[in-house]
Order: sequence, then structure tokens, then C-alpha cells
Amino acid sequence: MSATTKRGAPDAMSSPRITTHWSRIESPFGPLLAAAGDDGLLALTFLAGAQAQAVAAQLALRLGTTMVEDPPALLGVAAQVAEYRAGDRRRFDLDLDPRLMPEGFGRRVLDATRQLPHGAVTTYADVAMRAGAPQGARAAGSALARNPLQLVIPCHRVVRSDGSPGGYAGGADCKAALLAHESQPHKRRSGRRHAGRMIEHHKPECHTARRSIAVPHDRS
Repeated sequence: MSATTKRGAPDAMSSPRITTHWSRIESPFGPLLAAAGDDGLLALTFLAGAQAQAVAAQLALRLGTTMVEDPPALLGVAAQVAEYRAGDRRRFDLDLDPRLMPEGFGRRVLDATRQLPHGAVTTYADVAMRAGAPQGARAAGSALARNPLQLVIPCHRVVRSDGSPGGYAGGADCKAALLAHESQPHKRRSGRRHAGRMIEHHKPECHTARRSIAVPHDRS
């Protein structure tokens, strides 16, 4: 019996399990699936041609939870995606649940990537160095390929050392569209040109402000 259901129609056999809420979010870069529990956002991932129900079912297996399709629970996430695509948001401000994130070096790679500011582009080698492994560019790429929080952890801002885009879970066209969107002039940036792109080296920023996402309890 499926561990995914719509709000108001619970799976009786799965009801004792912890509930995770999910929703499909539309964007001009492609549709995303967002999933959150009581502790924060678990996943925000481009579907890249996959069916939202199938992705939700995969998450249910990984998390051991019942997935409830519940768009109202993800309205805060959808609002920030809309602000980003309108050019009004440069950094996502959401509580995060790290259960789908890798540990060790992979987590450090994601932490370093999250500090990349809007409009910046850097390399896998640079992110690996920031994560404590100067020779770990390939491993950094593998960690970013498992990023469960695309846009929030902006792995699209990481490219190869030769300036080519490299892989992206949302697809090459999606990565190019995101970089083009962020390259729109807002304020002057400084940096050095690398193979036709701006490669910015910067100190990690500390952002302590958080805004919770409202995740109502399943009352079914």
C-alpha cells in the first residue's frame, strides 16, 4: 500500500508513521517538489521530467514517513520561490531539516555552497577547498549531485574549472537558466573573469535569521 496520499485521505496502515507534507511548486525554470516536516524543509528538488508522485514515494521510502500532498503546508516555500524568480529574493530564509543531507565532507560541501551569494559563480575545486579538501573537486561534485535542497543550497552556482557548467540534477538547461537569471544586473559585483564567467572569491557570510515554514499537523 502506498505511503503517499492526499491530505484528508490517509492510508490507514501508514497512519502511525510520521507525516511529511509535500507539494509541487511551479517555476519558469521547471517544476519542483518541496517536502517538509515539523522541523523544517527536507527537500526542494527540480523534477526534471519525473512525476511528483513518484518522487514523493521515493522520499517516503528514504525517510520512513507517510507523504501527504498538502500545498497549504508549503505556501511559505512557494512564496520564496516566487520571490526568487521575480528577482526580489537572493537568499532563501527557511528552517531546514537535514535528514536527507550527506554527512562528513559532503555536509561541509553543502554548507560551503550555501554561503555562495546570489550572482556568484565558483568552481568545484574552490568549494572542495572551502570544505577542507583542496584535492577533492570530484568528491565535491558528487556531494552536490546529492543536494536535496536545490535553490536553497545553490549548487547551480558551482561550475567546472574550465568554465563549463558541469552537471545539475535539474538538467543543463535549468542550470543555464538559473545562472542567466542571477546574472541580471542588480548591483555591481567585483571578481575575476574565468572562461567568460564571473568567478567570485569571498568570505563565507554568517546568516542567523531564520523564518519558520508553517506545517500544519495532519488532522485526518
